[in-house]
Amino acid sequence: RMLLDARERGGEPLVAAGLELLQGLTFQQGMNTGSLQVLCAVAAELGMRDPVAFLLSKRHYADLMRADQLEKHREGVNSVPLFRVRWTRDSETVLHTVSGPQGTDEW
Repeated sequence: RMLLDARERGGEPLVAAGLELLQGLTFQQGMNTGSLQVLCAVAAELGMRDPVAFLLSKRHYADLMRADQLEKHREGVNSVPLFRVRWTRDSETVLHTVSGPQGTDEW
């Protein structure tokens, strides 16, 4: 939800910064990124004015999640985990999405 809000406010660069921060906290520092305290610190780092109110509210959450789910369904995503691979071939960019558990024949 916080990253969806970041996308609305700053686009993909802010989302990438948020993901990098969350992954660093999780995998390098062993922080619990599910805790309200850690999430509020990350939200403040990403420039959110009132992270506590945002993270505790549910009003804006539903609209953001519905919009994101619709977008992902249009892109072929229907479950998690999700992996995306983007490459350019003959001046054409191709985005391949694999969602959900897949057998090795899918790779």
